[in-house]
Order: sequence, then structure tokens, then C-alpha cells
Amino acid sequence: MTEAGLPIIVHQGNSGGIELGFNYRTRLTGLARDEAAALALILSAENPMVSALGLENAAKRAQAKLIESLPDKTRLQTKTTAARFILNEREPVGDKRIRAMARAVQAETIVRVRFATKTEQPIYPVRLEKDDLTWRVHDSLSETALPIENWGRLNVSSMRIPPAKRR
Repeated sequence: MTEAGLPIIVHQGNSGGIELGFNYRTRLTGLARDEAAALALILSAENPMVSALGLENAAKRAQAKLIESLPDKTRLQTKTTAARFILNEREPVGDKRIRAMARAVQAETIVRVRFATKTEQPIYPVRLEKDDLTWRVHDSLSETALPIENWGRLNVSSMRIPPAKRR
């Protein structure tokens, strides 16, 4: 590995081992020009799921790190493409239920939709999706997808979805 130019540090003894040293960073190599352009568009597009989870700042940091890890020519191609094609269709996630449901999906917790009504229903939210028209959550308990219009008031439990019902 040293002959390939990688800085290797060897530690001897019971707790010993081999590691890449001196803050060595790998670079993403092998991306073709069109792949770099596609990557730029993917990374620069706003994603409503990222917003639903409140991860906008983390996404921007990850984007910067990923682009920085590219080789010079590929990084330049990526930045040039991102600067030339800008998607300004930022749909804010204004409905607080979306963020609550996204967190329930992420934490694998049970949710009661239409909370405190006669039609209250427990669901096991396993997937959240958004199409052109609406948000919907997939419930593994009833094996259905519920559009946001049918959620009503939510009660997010701290109880976890049973392992057999997680997907």
C-alpha cells in the first residue's frame, strides 16, 4: 500500500494495527463527465424528505463534503453544472404533521391518526412519500397508504413498531 502512495502507520503490540495516517482522504474517482453532471443536479435539488426530517443543514454539509472529495476535474464539472441549472421550486414543509410523521417513520414508532376523534386509528408508519399532489404514509398495520388529508390530528407514541411489522 505504501508503494501505491498511501501513508501507512503501523502500531505494534496487543492493541496494535495498521491505519491510514496523516489525515489521509480518499477521493471519489472514476466518475464520467455525464455522471458528474448528473450528480451535481441530484445534489443541488431540494428534497422535501430532507426538509421533512429537518436535515437541511446536514444535507448542505454532506453535499459540500461529497463534492470536495471528487477529483479536481470532476469537482469543477460538478460545480459548473450546479451553477448552470438551478431548481427554485422550494416547497417549504409548512404542515407540522409532515415533520412529526417523518420522525415517527425514522424512529419506527406507532402513531395515532385522527387523534381524539371517533375515527382515531393507530398506524405503523413505515414509509413516507410525496408525489406531485400530496404526502402519504404507508401503514404496515393495515397494509394501506394514507394521504395527509386523512391524517387529522396526530399523536406520536414512544412505543416502537413491532419488529415483524417494520419494513
